[in-house]
Amino acid sequence: MHRRSRPRRKAFRTAPFFLPGWQIARGSRIMARRMADSAVPHAGRQGAFTRRSGAALRIGFLPLLDAAPLVASHEIGFFEREGLTTTLRRQPGWASVRDKVLYGAIDVAHAPGGLLYAINAGATPNIGNCLTAFVMSAQGNAITLSRRLYERGLRTAADLPAEIRARRSALITFGIVSQHSSHAHLLRGWLQRGGLSLENDVRIVVLPPQQMVASLAVGHLDGFCAGEPWNTLAVSEGQGWIAADSAALAPMHPEKVVLVHEDFADHHHDEHMRLLRALHAACTWCADASNHPALVKLLARWAFVDISEKVLARAFASTHAPVFTAPDLHAPSRDKAGWILSEMRSHQLLPPAADDAELLRSFRADLYERVGEATRSPRDAR
Repeated sequence: MHRRSRPRRKAFRTAPFFLPGWQIARGSRIMARRMADSAVPHAGRQGAFTRRSGAALRIGFLPLLDAAPLVASHEIGFFEREGLTTTLRRQPGWASVRDKVLYGAIDVAHAPGGLLYAINAGATPNIGNCLTAFVMSAQGNAITLSRRLYERGLRTAADLPAEIRARRSALITFGIVSQHSSHAHLLRGWLQRGGLSLENDVRIVVLPPQQMVASLAVGHLDGFCAGEPWNTLAVSEGQGWIAADSAALAPMHPEKVVLVHEDFADHHHDEHMRLLRALHAACTWCADASNHPALVKLLARWAFVDISEKVLARAFASTHAPVFTAPDLHAPSRDKAGWILSEMRSHQLLPPAADDAELLRSFRADLYERVGEATRSPRDAR
C-alpha cells in the first residue's frame, strides 16, 4: 500500500538572523549521524548504507518549486505505479541533504548539480562518492535586490559600484543557498560583469532559501540569488525586485539533479531505475500548465505551508519558473556535466587538485539510458 507521510506544519520563514556557516554544517552533521543510527552500514565505507527489506524509499527535498516532480510522484501516484513505497523528508538546507545522503539517513534527493561535484571532490566537510543519472530541471533561479536599492535608483549590476562608493566602508551583502550551486556562479558572474570586485566590494553569505526574504526585509541582505518561489515572494511582499533571472543569464542551464550515493545505485539498481522512470513521467505532468492548480495545492501542503497558493501560482507563471521538460533535458550528458564543471572551475569553487575527468564520470548517462530496462511493476502488467 502506498504510504504518505504527513507533512509537518511548521513555518519556514524563520527569524531573520545569520547563523554562521560552520555552525549550520556542524548541526547538520550531528543530525545526520543521529538519523543514521537506524541504518545498517555496509562494511567499511562512510555513507554506504543498505536499507532494511521493505523499507520505504526516503526522499529528501528543499522547499523550492523544482521539488515539484518529487511531490507529484509521491502524491499523484507515479512512484506507486512503479511499485515504490516512498516517504518525503523536507530538509532545512543543502548541507543537510549532503550529510543525510552520505550517512544513509535519506536515499535520494534533488540537489544542485554542483553539490555532487563538491561532495566527490572533497570541497565539503563530509566527502563521499555520489552520482546522478537524471537531470530533473533547468533554470528556475533569479537575482533579487532589495526595495531599498531600487528606491536609490539602482536598476542593473552596473549601478552597484556607485552604491558601494557611497557606503564607503560597508560592503554590499548577497545571499546564496550554497557555495556549490548554480546560484554561486550565476551571482558571481553577474556581479563581475557589473564591474564589482568579489574580494573587495561584496560579501556573499550562505543561507537556506526560506530565510532569504526575511533577511532581505530587515536589511541583513541587499540581495540574493535563489530558486523560486522565493524571488516571487519577495516581490509580492514588497521587499524586493528581480534584477535578472537564470533564463537570461544562462538559458536552459542544468539546475537540479537526482542525487544518490553510489552504493545505493549499485545495491538498488532496479529500484533506482524505476524511481527515475516515475520522475520522468512526473516532470511531464508538472510541465503541463493545466496541472498547475492541483500542483500548487500539493506544494502548499508539503513544502510551503506559510506561502499563499496565489504566490505559488504566480511563481509558476513567471519567466523564472523551473523548466521540467524539454528535448534532452533529463539526460545527464557530458555537455551538461561540463558546463557545471567549467563554471565552478572559473569561479574557483572546487579544489585545484580534484580530477576533472573523475568528476565528469559522476554524471552517469549510461544509467539514464537503462531506465527503460528496469523491471516493470505488477501494476504496469495489468
